[in-house]
Amino acid sequence: MLSARVLAEFGDDPHRYASAKARKNYAGTSPITRASGKKKVVTARYVRNDRLIAA
Repeated sequence: MLSARVLAEFGDDPHRYASAKARKNYAGTSPITRASGKKKVVTARYVRNDRLIAA
């Protein structure tokens, strides 16, 4: 059941996402890194696909 939900959310086109990182960004599981000069901040991603997170 989980694989069917994940396939339905991502779609069946293998070329829809340019890379694995793009797929993680869509799912909302990758962190957001903001760097400026000497300062680097890593935060959680709050906007995400809730159905993929539940799967």
